[in-house]
Amino acid sequence: MRLRTLLATVLLAAASLIVPQTCLACSCLQMTFAEAADGAEVIFVGTATGQTGTEDDLGPAVKVTFTVDEVYKGSATTETVVRTPDNSAACGFTFEEGKTYLVMAGHGEAGLETNLCTGTALADAVAGGDLASLGDPQPPAEGAPVATPYGETGDHGAAGSGAEAKSHNTALRWGMGGVGLTALAMMALIWRPRRLA
Repeated sequence: MRLRTLLATVLLAAASLIVPQTCLACSCLQMTFAEAADGAEVIFVGTATGQTGTEDDLGPAVKVTFTVDEVYKGSATTETVVRTPDNSAACGFTFEEGKTYLVMAGHGEAGLETNLCTGTALADAVAGGDLASLGDPQPPAEGAPVATPYGETGDHGAAGSGAEAKSHNTALRWGMGGVGLTALAMMALIWRPRRLA
């Protein structure tokens, strides 16, 4: 009876730790447009022209290529690539090719990064007053995009939050895997004496 109780306890503990990893969702701090704009390092209006799935140290992601029309903050080239996590649970922003966006991004390890928490939105959904509050736009610079690693630009604002969330989720998955293996090992130790009895 004690073995059954111990086994049930181990299984419940393992399940309670393993199941939540599939229920994780993006959670953003509520910000006004002005706060989001202040936290962004780069703000531009551009049309998504293509995207490529990738895997890096921060986890699965999508790199979206934009044809940039106007730059409101920081610098961006006529063709700019922005990284975002590959799913909304990791705060990834879903871009559609052919649509125009107001992109609020920050410099990250893989270049420019954005997510659901930065203020990025469809350009048509941005209020005229909010857009006007950004000041007069500048034309994009000519040339190819340049990746800027962490450490060169100081504070990365809100754009880093999705990457940090993804890194946290990856570490959590590894931890849950270890819990599962430990539970299996304990079950093996429990069942072995019963077979020999």
